[in-house]
Amino acid sequence: MDKKWGYIGAFILGAIFAGSATFSVMDNSLEQERVKIVKLEKEIQDLNDGINIPNPFPSLNKQLNAMKKQFDEEMEDEESFFGGVAKSVQAFSAGMNSGEVTEREDDKYLYYDIKVGSSEKNVINVNVNNGELVISGNIVNEVNNGGVKSSFSSSFSRTRSLPTNIDQNNFKLEENKEDGILTIKFEKI
Repeated sequence: MDKKWGYIGAFILGAIFAGSATFSVMDNSLEQERVKIVKLEKEIQDLNDGINIPNPFPSLNKQLNAMKKQFDEEMEDEESFFGGVAKSVQAFSAGMNSGEVTEREDDKYLYYDIKVGSSEKNVINVNVNNGELVISGNIVNEVNNGGVKSSFSSSFSRTRSLPTNIDQNNFKLEENKEDGILTIKFEKI
């Protein structure tokens, strides 16, 4: 057992000695290496300054830019195929945000604004049960693009706990068709 401790002690002392010797050698050589690296970087920079390779594809850049411009114009033209696809995708993604509820208040009222779109086919249900506001519905997004008609629908259900400082039994609904927002308005008590 004593030999084991002797070996461990010798190993630790050897490691300490080797580490300190390595550190002192490295410390001295680090400054020399830094000087060499600075000289090499300067030589590489001098070599690079002498090399000037022109772009072999300038005409391809012009053609690529012209193609991008033409594609952007097609996407903006709602009568074109690509413009119709872009408009349909935009309507679909707008439907994905349907039913989003935001809360705001002023001195007299607490408001809940729901994104519902402006379709006449939307069905929205608003109920208050046990101190919770339950909003559910089906929202329809329709796009008529020339001869192509697209329709997307999404269902949602949102529940919010109502604060106790409002008249939970009486609320008013206000619809802003232009912005596609339904507002639920509770009077504060």
